[in-house]
Amino acid sequence: MKKQVLIKKTPQSGIISVFLSFISLLLALAVPAAVALMLTACGSTVVTPSETPSELSPSGSIATPEPSPSGRTTPEPSPSGSASTPEPSPTGALPSSAPSLTPTPNENESLYGKGTHPGSSYTSEYRKFTSKKGELELLLTGLTKESTAYVLEAVKNYDPSAGGIFIFEHTDFVDAEKWNTYAETVYETNDSNQCWTAAASDLLWISGWATGYNNPLTGQPFSSEDDLFRYFNEKISNRGGEFSAAVNFFFTGEFCPNWNSAHPAMLNALEPSEEDGIIKNFVSTNAVKEYNLINDITQIEQLMNMNMRSGSPAVFQASIGFMSDNALRSSDHAVAVVGLIIDPEAKTPAERYKAIILSNSDDDAYPDDDTIDPENVSEEQRYAEKASRPNCYAVYNLALSEDSTGTKYWELKDYSPENRTALYSVSALPLPSDKVLTENRETEGTCSAINDPDFVPGPLFTTANTESVQDPFFFNREETIKTVFKAGEAINLNFFVSNHGFGTFDDEYRKDKSLSADWKVIAADGSVIAQGTMICNKPVHTGIDAGYLVNLNLADGKIVTWKAGKYTISVNVNPDHSIMEAYYLNNGEAVFEFEIK
Repeated sequence: MKKQVLIKKTPQSGIISVFLSFISLLLALAVPAAVALMLTACGSTVVTPSETPSELSPSGSIATPEPSPSGRTTPEPSPSGSASTPEPSPTGALPSSAPSLTPTPNENESLYGKGTHPGSSYTSEYRKFTSKKGELELLLTGLTKESTAYVLEAVKNYDPSAGGIFIFEHTDFVDAEKWNTYAETVYETNDSNQCWTAAASDLLWISGWATGYNNPLTGQPFSSEDDLFRYFNEKISNRGGEFSAAVNFFFTGEFCPNWNSAHPAMLNALEPSEEDGIIKNFVSTNAVKEYNLINDITQIEQLMNMNMRSGSPAVFQASIGFMSDNALRSSDHAVAVVGLIIDPEAKTPAERYKAIILSNSDDDAYPDDDTIDPENVSEEQRYAEKASRPNCYAVYNLALSEDSTGTKYWELKDYSPENRTALYSVSALPLPSDKVLTENRETEGTCSAINDPDFVPGPLFTTANTESVQDPFFFNREETIKTVFKAGEAINLNFFVSNHGFGTFDDEYRKDKSLSADWKVIAADGSVIAQGTMICNKPVHTGIDAGYLVNLNLADGKIVTWKAGKYTISVNVNPDHSIMEAYYLNNGEAVFEFEIK
């Protein structure tokens, strides 16, 4: 299997450092000992199955797992749907059994849509291991029986104090790769900006959501994360987007461009296909939960639910991005999170979470000039070459750092030698189950965002301004947003109503009805100290937001003084369902916190 040494890499297209060619040459010619020396010198460690002890065949040679037609070892599901018998937890006790994820006949088409009951053929491992620096815990998902054996041996070489990048490489890993992240323009490739659909492909495959469903492009069952990534590549234009939007398109077949972006991703076809959308009434945007790690660094603990035997098993996408002048900006790259390395004896989060393990579409995202001419390649050759690239899980040490304003954030050490890289948020997609499907099943909406509006609570924040901001993405945040007030000050709420449907909301659509938004202010003890309803009848076109301003503590023209403490605001759009729309389930409450001192 081809090996790559990551000298340096950066997220997103156009600014990614390439591998040094002389390193590749040395790797190809050096003996194993020389390779090990070189890897140590450049700060990266690559561990491949052939470099670790494996189960020996009767002849004494290393036993090779029987490959599937795609070249990947075929997982062997256990009766519970996992790839192997549950292993002991780090404490030595057997974990509680996972819910059954075994694919079963489609007995309820309205629940399961166009396929059979989805279920994962992969498993997760959560157990102790002895590293170069002592005893730690490994949590890793997206594993088969064969890759589990390899990882549990290879991880013993991990040294948390060594720095650099520690890389696992195995055929069975789930790792969709871009064709060419280094392309000078988006027109040279159809996926250089699609890290978000690559992460979705990895996680839909690991979780089992794609199991038992046909690829609308081929009419055949999805066969791998690469097959899923090709589906996204051919359906959606090569622009930036959000993980949740990719997942939503997979389930509903509907995709709304983000018109607040200068170059929004769009469907390649002028008209959506009726064949797209495997479970059209499954509102995945309601099921996917995003956790902001800048607002609350402790939310990193949500990643523990990668353990498929946890009470709320899920797969996770992470949004990461570079720092600018040691200041947090915004995320610009999406990756799949597949694991953590943990110190079980640590007392604080900063000490507990030692490393994060990622499946990254940028790791090997360039054509191999030795085997293919990137200037003269057919579409089939391109996809075949992408699928043949190494499948890697990369380990990045974590550090709890502070930016120039004193804001704490999780830093991915050595992701780039030139820029600090921050972990901004993680999003959880729950594993498939009857419960998840039932709780997020739309029963009242039209399930047609192509024809109707689809209201979603947009961003919200508190401010001292007396006029509302109309564009949630282009305004001076430092001068506008205010989160700390003095007693007796006016506290105003600026919130947005977004339309993720293609139907325009205007006077003609609403007729004699009004769109409303309920808001309330909740004190730390859970009591509601203020609430009200705002009429929101401004026209909203597809992908656009309408801004509104509410005076929270103004009554009869006078400011109501609240006591010092922390407060939460929540906003719910179209709560009485008075306006027909595509999906009501994604109207869930948006929240924002402020403080009075």
